[in-house]
Amino acid sequence: MDILILEDHPIVLDAIKRRIEIELVGSHISYAGDSLPEALLSLNHSIPACAVVDLDLGDGRTPVEIVSQLSSRGVPILVMSALGEASIVKSVLSAGARGYFTKTAALDQLLTALQTVLAGGTYLSPQVAGVLSAQEPNFKFSDREKTALVLYTSGLTMDDVGKRMGVATSTASEYIDRVRAKLRAEGKTAKTKIDLLRLAQEYGLV
Repeated sequence: MDILILEDHPIVLDAIKRRIEIELVGSHISYAGDSLPEALLSLNHSIPACAVVDLDLGDGRTPVEIVSQLSSRGVPILVMSALGEASIVKSVLSAGARGYFTKTAALDQLLTALQTVLAGGTYLSPQVAGVLSAQEPNFKFSDREKTALVLYTSGLTMDDVGKRMGVATSTASEYIDRVRAKLRAEGKTAKTKIDLLRLAQEYGLV
């Protein structure tokens, strides 16, 4: 069972690697480092059962970009990051992450979180779950609508959103149209991408 680790702090990287090797029976670290391009290159050899991913690699990439590039290759992602704001958590979950806990949490949570994601579930540490419950909007977007919104407002074209989501451009555009309709029902106007980004930030989605 291959596990990928994407982390830019050497001490934290080593701690995660050691904990996984000792406690997760049958695991093998397929990549451990701080380079997203190198991590993506390693996928040519095998798709890991899970990737433990930091969101701040110091390379200028956004959290959504880091997560979406891995999730688009079919990699289950467990985020372990110092970034715990509701908007960031929601955006990376919409981009494909299956678990999230902050670095302020005990490293003991790592094994439980990994096992949950490996079993096909979603793991949120108590701290993250608390932040999200306090930020729920009064209306709901579907998972596909949220994903399209996060990707589109991150700077992607509608064509690229469709490709990332594995749907036609027209379908991706339909998701965004539904988002706009729900916002209008709340008295919010979102004619432009900038409007969508502002409102998505307001509701803690990006």
